Amino acid sequence: MLIYRITSALYLVLSILSVLWLNEQKIWVFLSLSFIYISLLAIGASFIQFNFYIKAFNKKNTSEKIVAITFDDGPVDNTAEIIKLLYTYNAKASFFFIGDNIKKHSALVKRIHQEQHTIGNHSYKHQNNFPLQSSKTIIHEIEATNNIFMELIGKKLKYFRPPFGVTNPTLAKAVLKTGMKVVGWSIRSLDTTTMSKEKVLKRIVSRISPGKVILLHDNSENIIWVLERLLQYLQENNYKAVSLEQLNCE
Repeated sequence: MLIYRITSALYLVLSILSVLWLNEQKIWVFLSLSFIYISLLAIGASFIQFNFYIKAFNKKNTSEKIVAITFDDGPVDNTAEIIKLLYTYNAKASFFFIGDNIKKHSALVKRIHQEQHTIGNHSYKHQNNFPLQSSKTIIHEIEATNNIFMELIGKKLKYFRPPFGVTNPTLAKAVLKTGMKVVGWSIRSLDTTTMSKEKVLKRIVSRISPGKVILLHDNSENIIWVLERLLQYLQENNYKAVSLEQLNCE
């Protein structure tokens, strides 16, 4: 939260100075400062890569040709096909699962764990208003998912990705209390938008470089088509798809 605190402190100081030292223009200066401040807060909340409210792992600084493919919003029916593809290409990935979905696909979750893919926490319900909930509610969602996984696998979840990648001071406070490590991304595929599957693939491969974290979704309409061609591209260009643990994102 260091960037957020510095930004807020700077805004407060400049606002006080504008009120004390300026005359006729002070209201416009104050309004301008407020607009800039609110805009920065909104941008910081929307882009997890900026580490504005909480530090997130977004990429690994390395020259080794490795990348981390990550999936959000599962497990769903597509997840089984994703696992088959990863096995075919000898690739590992990381899955940020919704707690409620884990209960519905417990056998699949066990298989994913046995095949040594990373499993992370993506909240319990993934509600649209998740970032706006109280710190207590956010903690409950995180811990509920952790408890389900612990009962199923006997292991504690280590990584958390906020729904929609949205962060704010309340969420940051909650996550810090749970002791989980936040994971963002450095390549956003936009695979859940109306963008064509060809453009999604092109967007990903044009941004690939060592250590990047790629964001995909289990429930994306074209995920199998995109993933297979992405894995082919990585193989042809001597890249290896690894899990977050293998990427050593500490």
